[in-house]
Amino acid sequence: MELTDDNVIEVLEELLPYIEADGGSLQYVETEDGYVKVRLGGACETCAMSVMEIPDVKGVVQVL
Repeated sequence: MELTDDNVIEVLEELLPYIEADGGSLQYVETEDGYVKVRLGGACETCAMSVMEIPDVKGVVQVL
C-alpha cells in the first residue's frame, strides 16, 4: 500500500473501532517525511503502541 493521505486515513478508520472500544480516540493530522502525525485522546494518550499497515511509514508521531 502506498503512503498517501487517503491510504493512511483508510487504515486509521479500520483501526478506529478497536481504539474506541479501548476508551481511546485518534485524529489524523498529516503525513510528513514518512511520519504520520495524529492527535491521541482518552486511553490512547498513555499508550506507547502504534500499528500501521503501510510499509513506508517511518513512525507515528503524537501532536498536541
